[in-house]
Amino acid sequence: MLKVFPVLCGLVLSLLALAEEVPGLPPGAVDRLGLGIPTGLALSPDGQFLAVATNIGVEIRDPKSLELLALLSPHEAWVTAIAFSPDGKKLAAAFANGAVAIWRQAWYEMERFSFECPVTALAWSPEGGFLAISVGDEVYLVDLDKRFAQKIWCEPEKKVQSLAFSPFGELAVLAENEIWLLEPSAWNVRWHRVFVTSLGAMTFLPSGALFVGFPVARTLDPRTGEEIESIPGLSIERVASGHGELLVGSSGPSIVLLGPEGPEWILAAHHRPIRYIALGEGVVYSIGEEGTLKAWDIRTKAFLRSLVRITHPVTALSLSPSGRKLAVGSEGDLAIWDLATEEAHLITDKFSLISDVYIDEEKAIVVDQNGLRVIDAKTGQTQRFFGAIRGVFLSPLRTARISADGRVAASVLMPAPIVLPSVYVVSLADLSSLFSLKLEFLAAVRYLALNSEGRNLAFATENRAEVWDIRSSMLLANFDIDQGRFGPLALSPSARFLALAVTDDETREECLRVEIWDVPAKTRLSRIDGVLANSFAFSPDEKTLAVGTAQGEILLFDLAEPSRAKKILRGHTAQVFALVFSPDGTLLYSGSSDGTILIWDLKEEQESIAHRLAWE
Repeated sequence: MLKVFPVLCGLVLSLLALAEEVPGLPPGAVDRLGLGIPTGLALSPDGQFLAVATNIGVEIRDPKSLELLALLSPHEAWVTAIAFSPDGKKLAAAFANGAVAIWRQAWYEMERFSFECPVTALAWSPEGGFLAISVGDEVYLVDLDKRFAQKIWCEPEKKVQSLAFSPFGELAVLAENEIWLLEPSAWNVRWHRVFVTSLGAMTFLPSGALFVGFPVARTLDPRTGEEIESIPGLSIERVASGHGELLVGSSGPSIVLLGPEGPEWILAAHHRPIRYIALGEGVVYSIGEEGTLKAWDIRTKAFLRSLVRITHPVTALSLSPSGRKLAVGSEGDLAIWDLATEEAHLITDKFSLISDVYIDEEKAIVVDQNGLRVIDAKTGQTQRFFGAIRGVFLSPLRTARISADGRVAASVLMPAPIVLPSVYVVSLADLSSLFSLKLEFLAAVRYLALNSEGRNLAFATENRAEVWDIRSSMLLANFDIDQGRFGPLALSPSARFLALAVTDDETREECLRVEIWDVPAKTRLSRIDGVLANSFAFSPDEKTLAVGTAQGEILLFDLAEPSRAKKILRGHTAQVFALVFSPDGTLLYSGSSDGTILIWDLKEEQESIAHRLAWE
């Protein structure tokens, strides 16, 4: 019998039955590229559904086509654990806000309860009537029929990493370098074993033996905890059980099948180490650190299909002149999306933090802290690379920019702390110098901006902003502030308008306000206080300014009356670092540190757009 505690150690248990439709896109959005950074992977035992946990919700996908069927609890909180019940009819997910949600297979009936701290692991009992949940250094057992919870284990300052039920109802608790096996009757400890190093990748075999994969693959006797056998030289970092005695695990970027006759290696599945893995009947699913979800045939070891993801904050966006391709820059990765054919190409391991990007039908141009790289947009192969030429491209984020037409690039040279900095603009056709300005003060240039044709340059130091005509090397306007520091800035296509963020003096991060200036008239059109701006984009007709904020919102300002936002677009769960309009100004693409790009329809009458981007 379970001993019931209605309220225990900050646990607030309230189970609800709710009707929920498949969540749609945020109001005003017509599509989403990328569905968040992956945090877990699970395949239902009947093989009908593939669940992908992410930082913005739980995706339910078709295992054969990888088509998105549902997005559960979008934007609630980071998903920390996910598990299907043994019969495959229920799915449990834990969130970083302490909530645990349970869905039936129809994806509309849901039960929910919450803890004061984030849940780190989940495990279903063999019959599916109980759910084990770890919260920090405690483990609870939730009776789903009686709707009660009981604390069954606690070891102060021993953070639980993994939970697993044996076929006979015993519960294994892995916390750092120790394993406890609890008996199902009174949840007493049957055995407790301490290892020299931290452990990982724990699961039970159908026979009841406990498999532990890291740092050495071994099986333990479920009665005593003693080692039955080990596989020297084999380390399994992630593991998933399957049909019969077959296990699948990962070692670095490679997949390992563990059968009765020992380990069988499949070719290296990813460019980077595998983070999550799941095993179905005849199929292995894996997600690498680069974000790609891949499916492999177990029998032939053949690649079946893949789904490209973005696993880092989006720092740069560029839309091709035709509106067909979108380039997405992040830390270490460049994704090129063909919006017409729904194909995506992910280029990894070539970049540091990407500061800006340009894309057309033939090529992509990427600038990061290592240099400038011209890439074939179809194959992803590097055509040209220009490193530290006169120091021009050795610059931090936002002090290296590419014009919207891909013809020129601007950057800052900081030769030494005691040498005055310089701003350079070069032609991307031959890297010839178009503009050079040695500053008359030591203050570092923090942000740069080019207008769409690369004819005008704006830059900001801590308390001074200047706008220059590149062809004539003429100063068009300069603006100073007494309080705060200048943050991100942007020039409108004709350089008529300049948008600036002003940050706090002390934090240098919190934005105090946004200022919009008329450059030819040298007058401020508007000052909007309390806006935490991270990014700007002007519409091609210069009638609208889009402002991406630290809260994940996008503010739209009418430049004829810019005193307050005419519209607020909400849908991202984290900072908006990149914005770009379509060539006709009817669509806005927004990139966020939540790993997604949302596509917003800005026409007065919302029209259906055939951009269904379930990239296969």
